Amino acid sequence: MPHYITSHDGQGRSVFSHKVPTEHHSHAVPGGAFALISTAHTFSPNLSTEADI
Repeated sequence: MPHYITSHDGQGRSVFSHKVPTEHHSHAVPGGAFALISTAHTFSPNLSTEADI
């Protein structure tokens, strides 16, 4: 499954980030798998300076 991360460049334009935040963790369940792709450690997450990636 593709995983796309968006961010902003120095001019404020939307861009796709090439950063990979962490490994994806999959857990087997009957009939398939459950993948935990992204979580936040705080509420509200800090979205500045890509701290959330």
